[in-house]
Amino acid sequence: MAFIGCPHVQRSFSLTTRRGVLSPSPIVYDDYGACYAYAFAEVVGAVFGYEESRRNDTWPPTHTPLSARQLIDDMPRRYLDGDSENVSGIYTPRLELVVDYIKRYGIAREEDYAAALHNNNVVELDQIPRLRPRVLEDIIYYGDVHRHLRRYPLVASIDTHGDMLYHLQRHEIHSWRGEGNHMVILTGYGTIADQKVYEFKNSWGLGFASNGYGLVAREAVVDIWKPSNVELIQPAEQE
Repeated sequence: MAFIGCPHVQRSFSLTTRRGVLSPSPIVYDDYGACYAYAFAEVVGAVFGYEESRRNDTWPPTHTPLSARQLIDDMPRRYLDGDSENVSGIYTPRLELVVDYIKRYGIAREEDYAAALHNNNVVELDQIPRLRPRVLEDIIYYGDVHRHLRRYPLVASIDTHGDMLYHLQRHEIHSWRGEGNHMVILTGYGTIADQKVYEFKNSWGLGFASNGYGLVAREAVVDIWKPSNVELIQPAEQE
């Protein structure tokens, strides 16, 4: 079995080990339900690196770590009035609100947000640089998904209610049932025993990924999101 996927994804994601699980860093295990933040922050940063590489004719692309913490901290402040799901007492915004927030406010670099947070518990986003995708769209056609996965990772929402997850090494169906959908980072695609599957990088510390990676049946993927035209917005340019 050979998987096709973006060639620089291994360089794009750093790994951290905590409680025996390898996942993209940073990981904050207290933020249950925050998988959306890690997935979008990692992918927007990776796509920005890819687009910068094409503009500057350099390879491989560099990865800009973005702040998942910003989305976890700042989104409830702006979208808390009835526009969330309460998962074990944790604010979990609807996907359309996540997309609206990222297109409207962008995501700060991890180091910039951490520095601002150190000085003030409430970060004024217009005072720090941010990466903001001009386009953040849901991809419908599999051909488009495959074409993009050859270049960079994508954000996906997967259904965790069914037996649709696979162990990456043994290629066995892995029965894992969650409370709802889970956001992950798609890194490739392939076929196992005539079953169309996507390879994913886990965006949070749930245990069904093998060394941070897993496989999911294609029909279990609910939405796939592609950021593009990612621009760096400097504080002086803020609205």
